[in-house]
Amino acid sequence: RELYIRIAEIEARHLGNVPQAVEALEAILAVDPTDLGALQALDQTYRVAGRWNDALATQRRQLEIISDPDQYDRVLVEIATLQDERLNSPDAAIATYREMLDRDPANQTALEALDRMFVRLERWNDVAENLKVRLSLTDDPAEQTALQLRLAGVYDERLGDRAAAIDIHRQILEREPTNEDAVAALERRIEEPGLTAEIVAIVEPVYRQRGAYDRLVHAYEAQARNTADPVQKVDLLHHSAEIQEAALDDARGALDTLARALAEDP
Repeated sequence: RELYIRIAEIEARHLGNVPQAVEALEAILAVDPTDLGALQALDQTYRVAGRWNDALATQRRQLEIISDPDQYDRVLVEIATLQDERLNSPDAAIATYREMLDRDPANQTALEALDRMFVRLERWNDVAENLKVRLSLTDDPAEQTALQLRLAGVYDERLGDRAAAIDIHRQILEREPTNEDAVAALERRIEEPGLTAEIVAIVEPVYRQRGAYDRLVHAYEAQARNTADPVQKVDLLHHSAEIQEAALDDARGALDTLARALAEDP
């Protein structure tokens, strides 16, 4: 056996005679089809020759005899990488990673690889679904927040689902009121018609808890600009003026705000 493997290595690597190397290794496998070492050597022989489909078929033969789950997964990763990078078949690679998830739905290697592939292929619905699966598998608060921020970004910037993004940011702030990334994301959308009132309702208690009264005034002002209800607009301007006077010691600003309120409701 060792002689055949040595002959195959010399034929393939040094003499470039792949058919002779394959013949030597298949001779071993004809005697013992479960010889994993011979299959691995055959795989490497095909790789040296750039015969990627043959290498893929050899790796599948390895799976038929591997019983160790970790080793089985390592070969699946090699198959998926070959499919993606050498055979230019990302769909086949995705199917292979999903094969790993069929065996273990919590397999982080497969989930993270799919995440990278979906982002590269701009398959944003798949990115979102993958992130939700990963969220369901972690109870680490920091990891939850990181995944939720990414998911909200996908909904907001890629899928145009502002409502879903806002709801995720709300969840983050309920758990972690100091999260500036979530607040900043909401602030970027605060002037958009139809979103302002909901966003203000989320950030108002956060601002009050932080003592960020200047930002609270800005939020009220944004809501006043975006409401069609004159009564609500006047009420919001009054709230702004109260905060400017009492919390920000800005009497001039409070007077200007009250003047605008009076102009809306003389």
